[in-house]
Amino acid sequence: MVERMGKQPQSEPEIILPGEQPDSGIWVSRPAHGIHRIYVTRLGPLGIIFIAVVAGAILTLILALLLGFFLLWIPIMTVLIAITIISAFMSGRFRR
Repeated sequence: MVERMGKQPQSEPEIILPGEQPDSGIWVSRPAHGIHRIYVTRLGPLGIIFIAVVAGAILTLILALLLGFFLLWIPIMTVLIAITIISAFMSGRFRR
């Protein structure tokens, strides 16, 4: 497989021994004070209710903002449609 069609490989793989990392721009971060632990606890009924209330409040706020944004466009579109109809009557496009 090395000598496919008479060509030699242009480079050989480099074997890097453990603990000898060359300056290749790749770095590994290790904690300074040993092992860090993450503690995970079970949520009780009050914790679940609290998370549900907070999520509901955030979703309600987002929904209110979106509805407010779209409800703002109703009067704007009404005015634009009215201006279009009035200008069409004024220019005589609806006359027979």
